[in-house]
Amino acid sequence: MSNPESARQAPDASEPFARLESAVRRLIRRSAALRAELRSARERNRELMELLAPIAAGEAGPESVLERLRAAEDGRRELEGRLERGREVVERMMARMRFLEDQDG
Repeated sequence: MSNPESARQAPDASEPFARLESAVRRLIRRSAALRAELRSARERNRELMELLAPIAAGEAGPESVLERLRAAEDGRRELEGRLERGREVVERMMARMRFLEDQDG
């Protein structure tokens, strides 16, 4: 005579613990990711506050910011022109080198 109680399999007690452990690990990873995002956001906030401090203190009004922006744009255009002239010089030198190589070849 077999016992019907013993014929039934006892549920695996480790499965709920495994699921719990998995959930805890996911929470730990998410927590670490959120901490990293918070550090990054705090750093960006600090940088922005440093940039805005002169404006907030009245040391740099919108006019001076606009003036600095225009000066930066002028500098950028000047650098682009210098780069273009440099490219032209390099292209002429390369053409001369090709010509000389063709003469030797």
